[in-house]
Amino acid sequence: MFSLLFAISFVAIFFYSFIKSNIKIVYFAAMSLSFWGANFGYIGLNIDLSRLFALLSLCFLIFKIKNIRLSTKQTLSILILLLMWIAPLSVGLSNAYLIPDYGYGLAQSPEVRPIVQLIQRISYLSLFLLPFILSKNNSRRFADITIKGYLVGTTIQVILGLYQVTAYKINLPLWDYGYGQLQFVNGIARVNALGGEPRHLAMFLLPSTVYLLFNLAFTKNFSLFSKNTTRLMFIGHFVVLFLTFSSTGIFLFIASFALGYFLFVSSKKLLSSLLILTLFLIGAILYINFSSQDAIQKRVIDRANMDYYQTSEYSTWAVFEYIDRNPSVIITGVGIGLPAFYIKEMPTFVNSYTRNPNLSTVLLRDPNGLSLIMLESGIMGVLFCICVFIFLIRCCKDKTDPKRSLLSLFLLAVFSTGTVGYGILSPLFFMCFGGLLASKQD
Repeated sequence: MFSLLFAISFVAIFFYSFIKSNIKIVYFAAMSLSFWGANFGYIGLNIDLSRLFALLSLCFLIFKIKNIRLSTKQTLSILILLLMWIAPLSVGLSNAYLIPDYGYGLAQSPEVRPIVQLIQRISYLSLFLLPFILSKNNSRRFADITIKGYLVGTTIQVILGLYQVTAYKINLPLWDYGYGQLQFVNGIARVNALGGEPRHLAMFLLPSTVYLLFNLAFTKNFSLFSKNTTRLMFIGHFVVLFLTFSSTGIFLFIASFALGYFLFVSSKKLLSSLLILTLFLIGAILYINFSSQDAIQKRVIDRANMDYYQTSEYSTWAVFEYIDRNPSVIITGVGIGLPAFYIKEMPTFVNSYTRNPNLSTVLLRDPNGLSLIMLESGIMGVLFCICVFIFLIRCCKDKTDPKRSLLSLFLLAVFSTGTVGYGILSPLFFMCFGGLLASKQD
């Protein structure tokens, strides 16, 4: 019920902002993207805030479509993206007769699911187009408002997470724990706030924690919040990120931290940067070990092997099994919405039914991040990811506009979450990438 009331309050604020000022829509849409667990399940609508706001943005796009201002390159890029999503369907649907019938519902059938997924992606694309619909002055503010809204959203998650830890310790009231029971690491409760699984919360906090850190350390000319507020927000984000006890989230933060140092620090300071990074790594290991003597073994060492990865990330592992059996799909792809059907017949996925009795043959689970793009779009998807990654690296290294370079680092952190989640296919990435391009255009 707490999640439902939270979601309803967000929607009420959104519509109030829609009536008062269009630019405020950006702020609350960005806030919604930092939540996953807040949804309308209590009234029979299994839709979370991020998808809801993407659909509302699509409606707004249709209403304001005449106001879109795109350059030729931007229009061409969108057409290529749509082609990347649609063209491979000719391959996947032509082989749909090979997909076993497990009694899927209409929306989850191989013929309908691609349409549902395509509508969802187009709604995400509408978030990308938001800054190009607004007036020129508002478009210039779009990136700042987007980041600020997202940071406020993740800060709410941080506050809820800190309350969650405190409430558990002293027996205060708590909301339902995402999609399951409270999770522990050797007796220590893992924080999830309204992020669903603790790992999901870590993925939400990762980009904002990286942004706040580098905003404090390397950008003296601007700040979205006061210095003290930014410092306090970073400490809160950093603490709750570790309290998720997500080994994936922590290591992705370390990787993003390292990448940021190499991009933002000159070669003259490289040695000192490496020293700081080493001290940070040592501190992180000591923190985890202090929290629980077996945490390093169970959360790090045991997870750094292929057997664990094959078991826990069976849907992603199955992608590589499918490609090994059908190497041509790395060129063609099978089309949006269809990877989940094809990988279900792979040995790893079949074995997962035995290991996990909660799984069902009618359950569809897409693989994670980049492996999903690889299977659904083939070589076009791989090249798209490489081009976006190189573009963001180049933007980071451009020190003439610190705001833009920091936004690019934020997007690189979102990109990195694609190894375990949507990442580059997330609504957050689309929205911020649109703000990045709009800031350059103006």
